[in-house]
Amino acid sequence: MHNTNTGPIQTPRSGANTGPHTLNAEDAQYFFKVAWPEISHQKESLIIQTALERAENLLPVEHQASVMEHMPNVIQSQEVEGTSTAIIRRLLGLSVTGSRVQHWMISRKLSKLETIIGEPEAFWKAYWEIIRCMSLLPG
Repeated sequence: MHNTNTGPIQTPRSGANTGPHTLNAEDAQYFFKVAWPEISHQKESLIIQTALERAENLLPVEHQASVMEHMPNVIQSQEVEGTSTAIIRRLLGLSVTGSRVQHWMISRKLSKLETIIGEPEAFWKAYWEIIRCMSLLPG
């Protein structure tokens, strides 16, 4: 289930104490991704959500798992307020075309490729599952 929030994240002011966080075993299940996509590009979390919706709504039930089992489980995804490069571009009188904004995404970790590198049969099975997943996605 995707819990995607496309609104901006309110970041603490400089010097604010957000408190320490102690890592635990449960934290190891998650992956935190920071990206700077162009503002005009569709957000990765929305692409994933669209793929899952298309698989669920457009594919026969027997093929849905071929797509859904290969997609990241996005827990949270947000744009970080105040990080757009358009801000400084406007101040400098430059075009804002191609401006970027910081985007954060938390998802469950996927299996590492290294776990099957030494096993040719497992590698090829995973490879063909990915190809099947991509070919089954409508649109």
